[in-house]
Amino acid sequence: MAAAGRFQVKWYAGAILKEMGAVIAVEEKDAANRIRQRLYKKVPVGTQTKKKYSHGKQWQTRRPGRLRSSIRMAKSKFRDGGYIVLVGGRLPYYAYWVEKGTIFTWKQRYGRKGEQYMKRAVALEKSRFMRNMRKRLGV
Repeated sequence: MAAAGRFQVKWYAGAILKEMGAVIAVEEKDAANRIRQRLYKKVPVGTQTKKKYSHGKQWQTRRPGRLRSSIRMAKSKFRDGGYIVLVGGRLPYYAYWVEKGTIFTWKQRYGRKGEQYMKRAVALEKSRFMRNMRKRLGV
């Protein structure tokens, strides 16, 4: 029995954190999947390059949709890491240039301006993720 004027609270931090971790893991995977789907819809797709250059190889011709097909979701290799949405890779190495633009955009007028498809997808997901977390945790 507690002494007069005292109040005893039983706090089970481990159990509460474990429950929150499970909720976060599920919502994190859902958020990464929504980002991947939004990227797949919004990634810019060019046109087929049919012009054959005398110095170019067959594999160097640009095929539309290569950047779109490189979008993938992976589990982070780090402990306590979540999910990562990756765009680009060995063949579509130009994902950064499509997002940010090229150096020639400010030097000369024939440069490529960025389209920021990935930044928009992540920005839209941030508020939705927080709203879903509040709803699931009952805050």
